Amino acid sequence: MINNGFIDEVSISYENKLVLGKFLARPNRFLAEVEVDSKIVTAHIADPGRLKELLIPGQLVYLVPKSNLNRKTQWQLLLVKQGETLISLNSQLPNQLIANALQLEKIKELTGYNYIQPEYTIGSSRIDFALGKKPKKDNIFVPECVVEVKSVTLVKDKVALFPDAPTKRGVKHVKELILLKENGVRAVLLFVVQRIDAYIVKPNLITDPDFSQTLNNAKTAGVEILAYRTLLTTEKIILKESIPVVID
Repeated sequence: MINNGFIDEVSISYENKLVLGKFLARPNRFLAEVEVDSKIVTAHIADPGRLKELLIPGQLVYLVPKSNLNRKTQWQLLLVKQGETLISLNSQLPNQLIANALQLEKIKELTGYNYIQPEYTIGSSRIDFALGKKPKKDNIFVPECVVEVKSVTLVKDKVALFPDAPTKRGVKHVKELILLKENGVRAVLLFVVQRIDAYIVKPNLITDPDFSQTLNNAKTAGVEILAYRTLLTTEKIILKESIPVVID
């Protein structure tokens, strides 16, 4: 559910009240076993990354109940508490948050467009957002800018690292941005750090050297690479300030 009740703030409120639990195990990358009120429940994980630095047995987590009776699980693992920091494990939240921010023109680097098309297909590519002028009746929308969003959850020594596991899909997306830029479209890669304790973003060279090299190629080609960090509470995720992206 999008929360538009804040003038100076872009945020997304969770659909239900969160429930505190204790992480026990991860049978597969999409499921977690969590202890809630002395009972063991199964929760869906919406982030398929490794998350090994976050999902540690005994770690406090927050679940959100899901009302869809057709679901295999009635819970979703939403947040991990690491010290005093809350971290989102919902890889869909950043796109919802950025959609809201684009509508409200709260991302200073991406203002001045009056039409936003999510999940836009260009050739064989599907980009998270296409921006431009609103097409007149029967006219075809021609994007002036495309934006691909990447969720970041791994932080070491206040440095956000992406990805936390090798990502062929991520490499493909960045190569698509390079191609679009070469064809005259403004192309932007936007990292959304789903926690507040990062001050810069870097490619995770050790984990995925191919992505790191592709990101460097994108920078050379003129693809704009941005990053914003977020603040998580037990009620909402809030888009905060931009932070630098450092590509060695």
